[in-house]
Amino acid sequence: MTIKTKTLAITGLNGFVATHVAVHFLERGWAVRGSVRGAARVDEVKAHAVFGPWVAKGKLDVVVVDDIVNGDYTALFKDVAAIVHLATPLPAASTSYASIYRPTIDAAANVIAQAARMPSIGAVSIISTASAVIDLEAAFGDPEAAAKKAYGEDSWFPLSDEQLEALDPAAPFTPYLWYGGAKKAMELAAAEAHKNVGATSALSLVCPPMVYGPALTLELADQEPKSLSERLQYGLIAGKDADLPQDMSTVYTDARDLSEVFFQLVTQRKSGRWLVAHPEPMDWTVVTDTLRKVRPQYAHAFPVGKGPGLLERFGSATYDSSKSVRELGITYRSLEQTFGDAIDHFAKIGKLQARAE
Repeated sequence: MTIKTKTLAITGLNGFVATHVAVHFLERGWAVRGSVRGAARVDEVKAHAVFGPWVAKGKLDVVVVDDIVNGDYTALFKDVAAIVHLATPLPAASTSYASIYRPTIDAAANVIAQAARMPSIGAVSIISTASAVIDLEAAFGDPEAAAKKAYGEDSWFPLSDEQLEALDPAAPFTPYLWYGGAKKAMELAAAEAHKNVGATSALSLVCPPMVYGPALTLELADQEPKSLSERLQYGLIAGKDADLPQDMSTVYTDARDLSEVFFQLVTQRKSGRWLVAHPEPMDWTVVTDTLRKVRPQYAHAFPVGKGPGLLERFGSATYDSSKSVRELGITYRSLEQTFGDAIDHFAKIGKLQARAE
């Protein structure tokens, strides 16, 4: 059974991924209603270069949900056909495991409970993360061993809640381990909550790794990147003598491919857990070497790696997203497309100037 009415609710509309998801649905004939935290952000979103034309056409609306954990979603969910839940606590803001665990679980449960009271809703899709899938402790502590691992939809972040509570809050990677644990707990709790409230909608849980592609949230040359994805990609144009961005992962996906995954899950009313990643790994050495070939006019801006990259040193774990190809028909963009288009967007908004070499 597919969904025929075409209004989508998105939580966290002004985020990097959410902007892509909204545009993807709008371009395919859907109306979108999105939430932001704070009334001041409503006018900002409506005036944004990406969203403004859709607002003018009456296809995009923005509502305020200040509290994603306990807030009332009635205005956002009323009469919509589906929900993509993207608003989420981030690891950098956490001071303890409880500080990210409880809000992450409760926010998803709140969405599911309120969605179940809306008879128009046929599908709910919630973003999780690859951190809920992979062995992050090995990735941070023993990258060579981590590169030998293979992950699928039945793989789970291995640390228990008790182990996570015992971690040193001052250790540099602790917030990311807490994040992985909280997202795993959220997935399990969401499935249980969906069952307990007797929801008839499809429920899908989507686990992307790092997400890249054009930073549509940025529209002006003097606008500072906010999300981690934006900041890392902005580091690609820091100049030849700059350091490469920090390698966070060798596994990635394009925001536009992730948006198509959400689109297919919603329109086909698919349930279950879905891994979403480009089939080929990357590191920033590979990316900048590629960009010098496909965007030579900007070669002066791309940092030059000082030594072998992450892939050459350790290799990469396998993150099997073949189910998305097989069952949803996803065709993943090439690395050249993902990062070449990201660079083109920086140039379009004036953050980068072409130069003859």
